[in-house]
Amino acid sequence: MNQINRVYEEIITLMNAALSEVGFERKREDLDGPMGSKFLEFWRGTEAIRFVWDGKESWFVLEYCADIGLKPQPHWADIHLDRTHR
Repeated sequence: MNQINRVYEEIITLMNAALSEVGFERKREDLDGPMGSKFLEFWRGTEAIRFVWDGKESWFVLEYCADIGLKPQPHWADIHLDRTHR
């Protein structure tokens, strides 16, 4: 397992513990995106938090959505973006 995958898994473990305490559930995950990209979404009602590794741009992004499941194209807003160096 490479360093990016290790960091991704460590962050997901911490997020899962913290978000489950406030009612979020793991909902949707994609681990086979282009260039190693992957994401995991946690949902609570119409709110969602998504953690993304963008393999092309080499950054981690944490996003929030207040209208998940209400629109065909929900609006995601960046909460935090962290560029990494491979």
